[in-house]
Amino acid sequence: MKRKITIVVITLSFIMCLCACGNNMKKYSGIYMGETGHTCLVLNEDGTANYTEDDVEGTGAWVIKDDRIVVSVTSMSYDIYADLIDDEELLFYADEGERWYDEVFTKYN
Repeated sequence: MKRKITIVVITLSFIMCLCACGNNMKKYSGIYMGETGHTCLVLNEDGTANYTEDDVEGTGAWVIKDDRIVVSVTSMSYDIYADLIDDEELLFYADEGERWYDEVFTKYN
């Protein structure tokens, strides 16, 4: 009996974690415009992403990991990140040494 209760508690905990991650994906999905006016980042609820800078477009994926968004798209050879502080404006940055310039993206939907 004790083992069954333990299994049920672990299963419920796992399900709650999955639901929480899904809610975050929904919360942060949307269209974001960069402050420069030349960049657009679309984070879809299904984990796919699109990035456009002037005439360059890239597709890829995004995840929430360690309280930050991680975006990987084909038009960049590196990932970009945003700490989960605000769901309306996100400051995206890259690892030091990459050609990315930190930029605030504002959500438009």
